[in-house]
Amino acid sequence: MKLLSPAERQQQADTLKQEYFSRVDADENGVLSGDEVEADRVLNLARVLDGGALPNSLVMFRPGADRNALTLDDITVGQRIDPTMLKVTEPSAELKARIATMRAMMAQMQDGADTATETAAADNQPLTVEGQTEKVKTASLSHALITRLIAHFSTQGMAGTAASTDFSA
Repeated sequence: MKLLSPAERQQQADTLKQEYFSRVDADENGVLSGDEVEADRVLNLARVLDGGALPNSLVMFRPGADRNALTLDDITVGQRIDPTMLKVTEPSAELKARIATMRAMMAQMQDGADTATETAAADNQPLTVEGQTEKVKTASLSHALITRLIAHFSTQGMAGTAASTDFSA
């Protein structure tokens, strides 16, 4: 089984769509009527019942499209994947090492959180200002949280600057 490039996949999808459209458009007027689509659906169902195999393609219609006047732009045709053609592969040694590293980091972060919780619970005392400051200094913050904090403080700082430079009275 060969992996296709995006251009090849698009070409294959366009070919499937054109083949479906040509097969179903019985009166060859360039538009699919509801009767033509229903006739194709019934024929596919008969093939499934006779042969026991699913059709090789799946047809979907654009939401809101007029079901009695479908054009090429209103349909999408996909090809069924044969699961017997798929094979399971073993992850590479590099991927296994990266996963192990991430798991170790997550365990270490969890252990650190558990230790801080246990220390606060064991003391059963609220942290002092210095204790809170130290806790914040040693906390590991995610990139997303740091970005949000910087954005928050910069907008607060700008609002404060704007308020302090307003000389109208």
